[in-house]
Amino acid sequence: ALELGKKIGGLVQEDELDDEEYVNEITNFILSITPHKLLLDTFKRIQDLSVDGKITLKDLVTIFETAKLAQVASFGQIVVEKLKAIDAFEEAIRQDSIDERDLQKILEDTPWLIDPRWELLTANQSLNTFRSAFESWYKRTKGVDLVTSASIRHQTKRPDFVFIHVKNSLKLVEIKPPKHVFSDADWVRLNNYHDSLQEFFDTYPQFLTEFPNGYHIILIADGMHTN
Repeated sequence: ALELGKKIGGLVQEDELDDEEYVNEITNFILSITPHKLLLDTFKRIQDLSVDGKITLKDLVTIFETAKLAQVASFGQIVVEKLKAIDAFEEAIRQDSIDERDLQKILEDTPWLIDPRWELLTANQSLNTFRSAFESWYKRTKGVDLVTSASIRHQTKRPDFVFIHVKNSLKLVEIKPPKHVFSDADWVRLNNYHDSLQEFFDTYPQFLTEFPNGYHIILIADGMHTN
């Protein structure tokens, strides 16, 4: 952090040092990137020592301890920022006018809002292949167009639900707008999706190999209608 502070501080104009808010911003910036810089420098050190043929097991013990410290600090920063994001999300959904598609898009991109252990898989080709196959099969067998993603480019139709691939399992996420009470009609529709998903996997069991932990339905609603 001191090393970064010296480098960045050398670029700051002398009169800017009198601005307390500006100095605090620079300080926070340095502290936020220090763990990431330390982690990259640590791995670069391994690479440099390996190239020179001078690396030993004792070197790796020390280097990996440093890498662990940097990772823990990085994860801590991420957690803090995620908590801030959750606060902002809670504030945003208190608005009177909420687009359900926006909620679906947020959950599809940030599944850790549902479960903090869930992280999005990037470049998830297996999920894309499954989604395309399932939507095509649903159209062919049920005669209905089904949309299971809010992230498809140029997509304008509101998804019926969204698929998320986390923890080696497939999640079918159905979210309702704030104040919406899950009704009997909603249940019939969701149960139909469940039966269709089971029918698809019975017909094409090879797709289940991509989801060894199976599939689950996640329902998010403010209430449920009971007779």
